[in-house]
Amino acid sequence: MFEYSNLGVLIMGSVALFFVFLVIILASGKAQSEKRSTKAPYIGFPIMILIAIFIYLDGYTTKNTIDENIALFKSAKELKCLTFGGTYLVSKQRGWKLHNGAFMKDSLSLDARYCKEE
Repeated sequence: MFEYSNLGVLIMGSVALFFVFLVIILASGKAQSEKRSTKAPYIGFPIMILIAIFIYLDGYTTKNTIDENIALFKSAKELKCLTFGGTYLVSKQRGWKLHNGAFMKDSLSLDARYCKEE
């Protein structure tokens, strides 16, 4: 599912995990130098698990959106796809084809995750 996650979510999740690891390492090192125990790993691991679950759920919902849009396209429905360059109406009747989870017409390729039923 991680291949379907938003790149920004993956990067921010990785940065957050890095800082959680850093806090765990620093807290554990300081506690060892002061000859005491620390609770940092017990707090850090649930945070890391929550971040991983959030990233996974983002990918899962994105995959479901792509699958639903492809199913709508295959059932001859018209989809409205938004891009930075404009808005496109996508359907088989308009000459669009399906290629690797994207809608293609001539040299234009639109990602299926940014479409909705018209």
